[in-house]
Amino acid sequence: MNSDTNSESESKQAEEAVASPSVNLLLGLLPLSACLVQIPFANILAPWIAWLCVKKENPASQPIFRSVMNMQISWTLYGFAALLVVVFALTLAVAMGLGGFPPNGGKGMEAGVIVSPIFLGVWLVILPLGIVWLVMTILFAIRVKNDVNAKPPLTIRFLK
Repeated sequence: MNSDTNSESESKQAEEAVASPSVNLLLGLLPLSACLVQIPFANILAPWIAWLCVKKENPASQPIFRSVMNMQISWTLYGFAALLVVVFALTLAVAMGLGGFPPNGGKGMEAGVIVSPIFLGVWLVILPLGIVWLVMTILFAIRVKNDVNAKPPLTIRFLK
């Protein structure tokens, strides 16, 4: 019976707690650390570690945390899909003979020609996706500072 009373009082405290705008902004901007620190999945790990540190002091920020994590997981999946498209297009280009392999059996092959489809794929697919991710992350962090119920665009809901 006492544990039920404690859980009820904790849930009332969580409802009464107001989400701190600075914590919300921090949770929204932490995925940008992936741009500074070249660690795989830093855009997901940084907000998760921060949330583990502040979740007891700011339980009202949990919807923000879920939104940030959903956004970053979604955009990571979009990045993998774009990478697969580039790899498939590169493989197709090489198979069709557009990859820089000369018909004379490889003599005199220029190294820069084989690399050009890779750079073309990066410039046309992956770089624009990264720029859109950067803009969406900044806009969402600004929106989340004042509105706890803000929903990021183009996001799949993994955490509910």
